[in-house]
Amino acid sequence: MIQQPIYKTEVRYNDFWIKIIGSLVASEMIDSIGREESIFKEITHPYFYTDPVGGFIISLILWEIVRFVIRRLDKNITGSITLLRRISLQFLLAIVVPAFYVFVFTLLFMKLAYNQDIFKTEWLYNEFYVVILIIVIINLVYFTWWLFIKGGRVLHGQSLAFSRSKNKRRCGDKQSDPGTLLP
Repeated sequence: MIQQPIYKTEVRYNDFWIKIIGSLVASEMIDSIGREESIFKEITHPYFYTDPVGGFIISLILWEIVRFVIRRLDKNITGSITLLRRISLQFLLAIVVPAFYVFVFTLLFMKLAYNQDIFKTEWLYNEFYVVILIIVIINLVYFTWWLFIKGGRVLHGQSLAFSRSKNKRRCGDKQSDPGTLLP
């Protein structure tokens, strides 16, 4: 049996600037982990410019992957008992898969930009956990946003249905204007 989505309208996330600023902040935050130099000293080194640019690109790609998965889940998840299904799919497709992608992208970036082996650096022990935490935070933001938007629609629909049934009981079986108590 094929279930139709509960809501035909698509959830719109007006998040363009959130993605850009969030990717910049995440890139700089991850880049500064484990650095002992001040920001003024780092500016003089060429890696100060290549690391955040590479990190920003990787972060933005991952944010878009997470957003793509979230939007697909918004369109395809139906029914009230599928909240657990959505959480498990979102965990797998929007946390585990992007964590694997960030590992691969960073491995390629380190190999191509610096000719470094990711397994001989501290990235897997320090920055990787922070990246996973950022991916989880991004997912929580979108999930909360989705609950807020969908929950508001459901609550609004229930309150309208409740007020209409309440009006019918007060006014008998006659059709009444839902905004008034008069028949």
